[in-house]
Amino acid sequence: KFKSEVNKFFNSRRIVRADIHNSVLPFEGREFRMYETYTHLITLEHDSYTPPHPKVREHLRKAEREEAIVAVFDNPGRLDEFYDLVKITERRHGVTPRYEKRIFENLLKISLNDDRIIWPMVLYRGRMIASRISFVERGQIFNWQSFSDKQYSNLRPNYLLMDYIIKQALASGIRIVNLGWSPPDAGPLIDFKKRWGGVKTPYRGYTYFSRLGRLIYGLKR
Repeated sequence: KFKSEVNKFFNSRRIVRADIHNSVLPFEGREFRMYETYTHLITLEHDSYTPPHPKVREHLRKAEREEAIVAVFDNPGRLDEFYDLVKITERRHGVTPRYEKRIFENLLKISLNDDRIIWPMVLYRGRMIASRISFVERGQIFNWQSFSDKQYSNLRPNYLLMDYIIKQALASGIRIVNLGWSPPDAGPLIDFKKRWGGVKTPYRGYTYFSRLGRLIYGLKR
């Protein structure tokens, strides 16, 4: 019944393609293609957590000594500043922003009254220098998107954000922090996840294609 409702939703919105990550259900039929990939999971077994790699602990201590602070992003008036971070990050990766500003605007409105969305930011002298969006689902915190201004990388804002997420998980009784998929050529990102204790874990996902989607992506290949 759930899979039938998913199909109806995709058809009603005229969705061409949709990726279904880490599904607990198999999706069968010509509309769906199964793929196998992996993520990195941090398992929190106790009431506190210490990153296993000494370099991480060193960077975290340095970050905490700086003037940068972590705060909840809950001010719609800072959305332009946030989206500047999005553009800076994507430009660094050589791509244009995948998501329009209105996507984040709508998500921010939801997050103000929905604790399944965890959205911290790092401020340095009043300026937003990094932000990270995570979702809570099925007893896990999933990392979705991270954005940062590289000129402030010496302040280690991503370490502050990771530490914040882990502390939020512990405070909420959540035992798994899912760091998400990494591109195979993203060595530094993969090393970052491993140093925090992330364990490489395989999972299955599915990609939905409408008739138009099968035509478009078939031609692309």
